[in-house]
Formats: sequence, C-alpha cells, structure tokens
Amino acid sequence: MVVDVAAEEIAVTEARQTKIPVVGLSGSDNDIRGLAYPIVANDANSAAIKFLLNELAAAYEGGKTQALATPVGTETVVPAALVIEEATAVPTLWPA
Repeated sequence: MVVDVAAEEIAVTEARQTKIPVVGLSGSDNDIRGLAYPIVANDANSAAIKFLLNELAAAYEGGKTQALATPVGTETVVPAALVIEEATAVPTLWPA
C-alpha cells in the first residue's frame, strides 16, 4: 500500500519489477497506470488519507473475521468484476 504514488515512485517501480501488485492512493494529477489497484483520492489531505486507511483497515478486519468463521471448503468465490463494481460505491464525507 502506497499513500503518495508520486513521492513513492521508486517503491512502486521496484514492486512492479518484482511483480508485487501495488495498491496506491493517488491524486488525480498522478499517473496510475503502474498500479494494480489504484485509489484515486486526495493524497495531500491528512483527513482524507486517515479516512481511507481506516476504511481499508475495517474492511480487512471484517474480511478476516468472516474468513475465520467460514469452514474450510465452503468458501464462496466472488468474480473480481463484481467486487470492483461494489467498490465504486464509496461513501462521501459531505452531503451532495
């Protein structure tokens, strides 16, 4: 996970060279083509970064809890396209 793609360009390049998929938080002014999982958001605002990282950590914990509660061999496979489609529904901090 890289928070500022432009500032961490060397880390992103090294990860790509070693075939490590990169999750990257990037502003709209950066090139996201090198990221396996780009998250386009304000990478200069500490409140936005904190919000996104807290949401990511909560989702990880929820998934881990669910995985530990699922008996081995009974897992449900979800197509990646469905996961990406659901991920586009991001809650906003301010009302429209």
